[in-house]
Amino acid sequence: MRMQDLECFDPRMREYFKTLPADVQNTVLYSRSRVEDLDGLKALAEKTIRLYEG
Repeated sequence: MRMQDLECFDPRMREYFKTLPADVQNTVLYSRSRVEDLDGLKALAEKTIRLYEG
């Protein structure tokens, strides 16, 4: 299983990540999607939130 590496997140990414609900954080962490930057992190988080709301 592949995990996101929080150490590779820049400070803005870490700040945004901390604002996410715990279940969304976990889904992002264990996602197979590779997060490269803040925009990618936001897109993955928003996609995850829509799935939970769906």
